[in-house]
Amino acid sequence: MKLSQKTVDQLKPPVGKADAIVFDDATPGLGVRFQGRTPRWIVQYRVNGRNRRVTLGPVAGIELKDARKRAGKILADARDGKDTQAEREQTRARASHTLGALLERYIERYAEREQRPSTLKETKRYLREDWKPLHVIPLASLTRADIANHAQEMAARAPTAGNRALTHLKAALTWGVKQGAIETNPALAVEVGGKETTRDRVLTPAELATIWNAADPATDYGRVIRLLMLTGQRREEVGAMRWSEIDSDKALWTLPGARTKNGRTHEVPLSAQALAVLASVPRRGSRDLLFGRGQGAFSGWSKSKEHLDQRAPLPPWRLHDIRHSVSTHMHEIGMAPHIVEAVINHVSGHKGGVAGRYNHAVYREQKTAALQRWGDWLESVVAGKPAAAAVVPFKAVGL
Repeated sequence: MKLSQKTVDQLKPPVGKADAIVFDDATPGLGVRFQGRTPRWIVQYRVNGRNRRVTLGPVAGIELKDARKRAGKILADARDGKDTQAEREQTRARASHTLGALLERYIERYAEREQRPSTLKETKRYLREDWKPLHVIPLASLTRADIANHAQEMAARAPTAGNRALTHLKAALTWGVKQGAIETNPALAVEVGGKETTRDRVLTPAELATIWNAADPATDYGRVIRLLMLTGQRREEVGAMRWSEIDSDKALWTLPGARTKNGRTHEVPLSAQALAVLASVPRRGSRDLLFGRGQGAFSGWSKSKEHLDQRAPLPPWRLHDIRHSVSTHMHEIGMAPHIVEAVINHVSGHKGGVAGRYNHAVYREQKTAALQRWGDWLESVVAGKPAAAAVVPFKAVGL
């Protein structure tokens, strides 16, 4: 049949056939294929002794004259020995062997199975976002220079984040080598691009009092801030606190290893001040998480921090500075270093290396006394008393 635009628009699939092709006599090889609900233009040709078929696209999106023009080029190429379909297959194969494709396989087949949630979140962010400009590069063409140049650009903007992104890429490419996806790891010889500086600062007693008073105790974020100050634990650990982890009778919060940075179960004795904060958290049906909404833990850290900064204008600080400050001030008021380490679940010193293998003490009694003393000290500071003053007994629920 010699097709016209009118006949194309009116074409119907042959009765009783689930897969049929109506060819255009004016352009041998060009046809409309009826398969499924959407008719499509196809071109059949023979090249190098093989019958081949290429799909141009839906009939509704390509007019007859354009389909004939595209078919004519494919047929002319075939006469010259060029296989359009083979080139398309090679293009798809190359696309599946790009850096981006490898990083996705690494995330799916390794990171999601082996990494803790917090680490997995970082892995996804660094590999999917920070290395996105290089995702389209075929693995066979990926060079050390490609990686080094982009790493330097990232480090110029944010040294610490750039270095972390490079570390994650090295791990992914090393995995790729083991899987046979790439011959060598071109990132191994690339050095970190930026010099990192320690950003932790110690908040003064007056600053701690300012932050405490600015943290609205009627909000999730306000309660989280106060618990960070009272326990010295990490942001993600407090933000994802669960009722099932808390034993109110024993005044104990037990963090499972799956939720701690070092993978170890961690007991946090709860001071009277911490228990008072927890008592103000409303129960939400059968929801186990204390903070946040829906199925997730607390989120919206950035906006909440901005709001807190407006209420408590201080020199720049970040939430991790609270943990650093708790540790520092606990040392300053005379607590033993190994007990402070046990409180904040920091594996180093007496718990690091070989010593850590043989020292499994959890120091529950000592931690209980330390955190209650810390709560009393913080209460004293919040009440406006000099930091060096004697610690007063806990009296008020509101601290």
